[in-house]
Amino acid sequence: MHLAALPNTPLRPDTAALRDRVRWSTIPFFAFHAAAIALAVVIGFSWAGLAWCLALYYGRMLFCALGYHRYFAHRTFKTGRVRQFLLAFAAQTTVQKGVLWWAAHHRNHHSFSDDPRDPHSVKQRGFWWSHVGWILAARFARTDYRRIRDFAKYPELRWLNRHHWVPPLALAVALAFLTAAAPAQDYPNRPIRLVMPNAPGSSIDTVARAPLGSRSSDSASGNGPVISASSAPN
Repeated sequence: MHLAALPNTPLRPDTAALRDRVRWSTIPFFAFHAAAIALAVVIGFSWAGLAWCLALYYGRMLFCALGYHRYFAHRTFKTGRVRQFLLAFAAQTTVQKGVLWWAAHHRNHHSFSDDPRDPHSVKQRGFWWSHVGWILAARFARTDYRRIRDFAKYPELRWLNRHHWVPPLALAVALAFLTAAAPAQDYPNRPIRLVMPNAPGSSIDTVARAPLGSRSSDSASGNGPVISASSAPN
């Protein structure tokens, strides 16, 4: 069984260091961000492009919060199987891997908040690791299906989790067709739309968890008041 599925099993120092390195396979992750910024600078600015960028940014961040976080990780509401799949598909357009992978690691984060078993603790490993390093390292590359059995029983979600690149690719193709027919002045800023949701989505457990006041008496997660308030179930 892979080590990522055993959060309570300590790694030897040499093994832990090896599995914490950023994998070469993540080069496309950095290249994609660099290309988006470079192309946005080269192509130029337009208000129409900015409007598209902001609409997709906030729209997909909504699905990130509702899908990855509130529904799959915390199960704060119920929905049908078809809507469940659509919610997972929309959430994965934010390019933060599969919903089962995301929710399983987030459940581990709450179970072991800020101790050495927390996959993305600011206190344990610092800002870079908490923000994005843990996602790129080999240690947490696989999905801990034991932590997400309630949703792993659905074959369509397992398929989507394995092929987590399908939703963002589908969105990119749809945008390409839409913008291909648009006036030339509306082209600028297209490349950056698929990138922006990664930063704030990853910031949930770095910036927003920073303590801004005293912890509420009914919270044992280690979250700061910003996240405790925004993620409270209805």
